[in-house]
Amino acid sequence: MLKTIQSGRSGLLAQQLQMAAIGNNLANINTSGYKRDETKFAELVRQKMGNTGIPVLPGGEEQIPEVGGGVQLVEMGKAFEQGDLQKTGRPLDLAIEGEGFFGLKKPGGETVYTRSGSFSLIDGRIVNAAGCELLMTKDGKPVKEKDLEKLKTAGEILVERDGRVTAVNSKGQREVVGEIKLYRFENPRALIPAGQNMFTAQPGGEVPKEITGKIHQGYLEKSNVDIIKEMTKLIEAQKAYSFNARSIKTADQMWSMANNLRR
Repeated sequence: MLKTIQSGRSGLLAQQLQMAAIGNNLANINTSGYKRDETKFAELVRQKMGNTGIPVLPGGEEQIPEVGGGVQLVEMGKAFEQGDLQKTGRPLDLAIEGEGFFGLKKPGGETVYTRSGSFSLIDGRIVNAAGCELLMTKDGKPVKEKDLEKLKTAGEILVERDGRVTAVNSKGQREVVGEIKLYRFENPRALIPAGQNMFTAQPGGEVPKEITGKIHQGYLEKSNVDIIKEMTKLIEAQKAYSFNARSIKTADQMWSMANNLRR
């Protein structure tokens, strides 16, 4: 009975984590660029039972059964499938089609990465809601202050599919201010969530590669949460939790019956 209770307990804990992931996904279904949480479980180590009274196979060979130890969470990470693109019409709403992340510089200087492309122009700098500046380059070097000043006074800002950022002044004259580079990770699941839909690279881990991807101006990438799949998983998790709780209750009742036996 003790093994039954331990297995049921591990199942309850696993389904609690599953429910937490599903709840977070549903809460962020309208968050642009959000990537759904995904959980993976595995069976715990199996243990061989003692051979007293164990039946034998027809050939005379002993069959020693094994009993499972329950379940454990082996991975909780992000699923980085592409989300649908939604047209907004805002000039500084940018969506990535395909692989890659926007690079951002936090006020403290730390580099973070995101798929959420909702930006605003503040003092000539393109920043997100958290005040992180969008990284741009010009001729392979960081954009200079004099170029950022052109964004500040621009009447219109154009972003090409390849990431080139063009400032259009009041006379209609155009000048390329810089280029938005995207960053690609071979294993994006190794990224560390940093809050507000941003990620940091593993310390001493993979160095991202700069790539030129497809950027759509006036669009935002929607979350990749599928509400039908999430609701289905929610029902499955609820049923699994109920079954695990019932197994613990049944084991407790059987234990009570064994303890109350009289000779």
